[in-house]
Amino acid sequence: MRTFIVLWMGQLVSTIGTYMTGFALELWTWETTGSATSLALISFFFQVPRIVVNLVSGVIVDRFNRKYLMLLGDSIAVLSTLLLLLLYLTNNLQIWHLYLTTSITSIFSQLQELSYSASISLLIPQQHYTRASSMGSALHYGSLILAPAFAAGLYPIVGVGGILGIDSLTFLVAIATLLSRTIPQPPKPEQTAGFNFRRDLIYGFRFILSRA
Repeated sequence: MRTFIVLWMGQLVSTIGTYMTGFALELWTWETTGSATSLALISFFFQVPRIVVNLVSGVIVDRFNRKYLMLLGDSIAVLSTLLLLLLYLTNNLQIWHLYLTTSITSIFSQLQELSYSASISLLIPQQHYTRASSMGSALHYGSLILAPAFAAGLYPIVGVGGILGIDSLTFLVAIATLLSRTIPQPPKPEQTAGFNFRRDLIYGFRFILSRA
């Protein structure tokens, strides 16, 4: 349970930072363009790649090291945040930069989130599943409540650049908690030994359709 709590705390800090950045960038977009379409497109470029990658993310998470996938997701996110910070500080940040980085980070964040959630049952005893589920809800909804409040308070003081910098630090917290812990891997059944992407994907669809 200790490992789960450490990871949960790291993800909580990181998620708050991520939502703060999202809120601040929406404010910046509105101030820059005054366009509701530009705001809507940010959500569009975040959600569509996740929908696509959701079809194959289960196969990837089941077959590759989950700790490395989580580290990859956090690393891509912090690099994207640092890139946006650099563009902002040099007065080169444009709306299409947000669309591009949002699309990229959404793909890897989906893999990161699925790796985290799929690892919970391997990290804690069964009697703590309910507790872990509650903490997972607190992580998501707590961040949704706290992040906009923090971002709105800080935005007039530090601006987008300051919030992007804070977000970068929160990702480092998440990466540090991951590096210090071991994430167990699920056993691979003999009948699915070896990696065949198409076969595993079809197996997943058949499994779901046969258990409506």
